[in-house]
Parts: sequence; C-alpha cells; structure tokens
Amino acid sequence: MDEETTQRAVGAGRLYDWQPLDTVLDELGLAPDLTLTGPEAATVDWLHRTTPEAEIYFLASRADEPHTVTALFRQTGRRPELWHADSGLTELAPLWREVGGLTEVTLNFDGRGSHFVVFPTAAPDAALVSWASVERTGPPVTLPGEAARPPVELEIVSARYGVFPTTTDRADVTQRVQAMVADGQLAIAVN
Repeated sequence: MDEETTQRAVGAGRLYDWQPLDTVLDELGLAPDLTLTGPEAATVDWLHRTTPEAEIYFLASRADEPHTVTALFRQTGRRPELWHADSGLTELAPLWREVGGLTEVTLNFDGRGSHFVVFPTAAPDAALVSWASVERTGPPVTLPGEAARPPVELEIVSARYGVFPTTTDRADVTQRVQAMVADGQLAIAVN
C-alpha cells in the first residue's frame, strides 16, 4: 500500500496502513485498550498481555515526582487487582468503577513507580459493584450496641524551641504552635 491507500480487504478482515491507531480504532468503533488522564499521564508507559487467567496491564511512570493518574481500561465485569512486584502482595484496586463499558481505576504513582493492574477471568463476586475510598465528615460512626467515642483533642500546654538541655537560648513558641494546631496543622517543620 502507498500513502494514498489507507486500507484494503485481506481475507475476512481489513489491513490499515498510514493511519494513526486512534483513527483506526474510532473507525472500527473500538475504545482504546487503555486511556490515561491526569497532568502526568503522558509520562506513563504501558503494556497489555492476555493470558487464560487474566488481562494483565503493566504501567510504569517516568516522572520523578509522585502523581495520580486515572486509567480507563477496556474491561468490564471484572474486579481490578493491583499486584506489587516489589513485595509480591496483591490487593483489590482501592478506587475504581465501571463507566460506559470501561473500567476506571485511580492509580497513585511514586516517583518512577509502576503498577501491575490485573483483571482476573474468574467470575466476579456478583454482589460487588465497586470499591471506593470514603472520607467521614460527619459525626462518629458506631456499630450497634457500641457507645460513641468522644472526639480526640490535642492540647498544647507548652512549646519551647531551642538547644536542650541548656536552659538558655530557648524561645517560648506555645502560642504559635497552639494557633497552628487550632488551624488543623499536626505536622510542624522546625529548622
């Protein structure tokens, strides 16, 4: 084929040439195998392999800084799992959902980090729809028969900055630390 001829019939299929893969997939009505979104999505390379037991994706980030990417996999009806090559541990993906015939998985990458995302072919638990992370913003949650626990409070009684154990050259920073804690700051860097 030349640059003028972009496709031709071959047996029962078609041969495409001189066209971007996205164009061919659109023409065939297929979603891409994997689409990544997020500020650092372009720094993530990936591979996909199919075995009788699972659909396996390996994603590796070239970014030096930690970042989050949303991955849309052309998979449905399967629970995504994360397999950690460094530790050998596996876990269900903590944040995922099925949307529009695709599975959306949120992935947190360390700098130059990687993930195996695995979709086992074993029948999924029919009762499970998705996993999500939940942040509680209301009153404490208790189980039936349990008493509610009082909220934890942190009280700064005294805060001093200086060289210890000497008693000179110390500054009283109690009010500054109390104000920082009142604003919700629980980690304080000191130079």
